[in-house]
Amino acid sequence: MIQNMIDLDDYLSRYGDHLTPTQLSKELQVKRNTLAIWRCQGKGPAFVKAGRMVLYPKPNVQEWLIAQTRTHTI
Repeated sequence: MIQNMIDLDDYLSRYGDHLTPTQLSKELQVKRNTLAIWRCQGKGPAFVKAGRMVLYPKPNVQEWLIAQTRTHTI
């Protein structure tokens, strides 16, 4: 293992305008697996996928949250 590798979550939380699935799952209080299912189903916030890395741009998350606003449960 390379000693100089940066923790991706730490780097993005400081410098990126993106959230990792781990960060977003904590924020939304859902499991990471739920986010994976949503991605496969085309639900949830828009995301960026580069290779195996998945990132959620913060503006996309905010836009998705606003779209979830409801006035009733039905």
